[in-house]
Amino acid sequence: MFCTQCGQEIPEQARFCGHCGASVAVRAEAEPAGEPAERQSEWPANPADRQEPPAAPNPIDDPDEEVRAFVQRNTDYYLRKWSKTPDPGKGLGWNWAAFFLPYFWLGYRKQYVALFGLAALWLAIDIVDFAADLEMNNGSIGLSISAGCAISANSWYYRYVTRQIGKVSQHPTAWDRPVKLEMLARKGGTSWKGVFLSIGLLLTYVFIYMFVLFPNYGKTEIEFGRSESGGIVRERTTVFEEEAPIHYSFEFPGNGGHVEVVLEVREGSTSQVVERWPLDVPPDWPGVHHSFYAPEAGKYTLKIIKDDRVISKGKFTVEK
Repeated sequence: MFCTQCGQEIPEQARFCGHCGASVAVRAEAEPAGEPAERQSEWPANPADRQEPPAAPNPIDDPDEEVRAFVQRNTDYYLRKWSKTPDPGKGLGWNWAAFFLPYFWLGYRKQYVALFGLAALWLAIDIVDFAADLEMNNGSIGLSISAGCAISANSWYYRYVTRQIGKVSQHPTAWDRPVKLEMLARKGGTSWKGVFLSIGLLLTYVFIYMFVLFPNYGKTEIEFGRSESGGIVRERTTVFEEEAPIHYSFEFPGNGGHVEVVLEVREGSTSQVVERWPLDVPPDWPGVHHSFYAPEAGKYTLKIIKDDRVISKGKFTVEK
């Protein structure tokens, strides 16, 4: 017996075609009583002479069902967000989870490539900041990245979901609908292991920043004040009068040692060295307190240089 939909041979007592899933029960009931089973098909005996009809679409292939099998938690939320734009892969929206916890959201949703890319982006920003002495505000940068993730998160996730469904659909066993849905469920969903991976990446980033980048390339901010007590600058300010004592302190990004203090006056976009003096600091000292008298009125920058590298600096103003 052959299927009337796809032409494949099927067992005599089968109620459904094992190849395309079409029902054969109605046709079996329509056979005249007493007719031999061999007359159930009008197809030519030679397979080469047959003209295969186009395969009928499987009525149970529901794209939303595949998305639900893959996304699982909060599927309705994402389907609703994606339905609001004609091109969900490029549309903009807002995802609060991606705003407050971008790393954890990416790990939770198994978007590991994007997760590693975000960590690499942060390291690249720090390296450029240190190398070019840009004095970037990490708080503002972090807020901008979080906002960018929140705006793009739903479109990122849509592209990720569609790519993964496409990969599963190419698997040799994906023609079996239950098997395909099971494969999607295993590949998709959420993962607390991904969250812990995110935590591990953050700890790795902090370690690299604190023990590699900052000691070798970073710099600290000089603190200014009008007085000192117990090695701590008091009455902190960045505005002084001429000839007034200026107390300043700074911390080493690495170890202490011989440093040079350079005082520069700023005039527009240029700076000129006014004075410089050496300081010898024990290697185990974490920081230094020192003082000098304010020069004439103007805007100044104080730099601490060690091994030909600025390790700390700060700005102050002198008024008449």
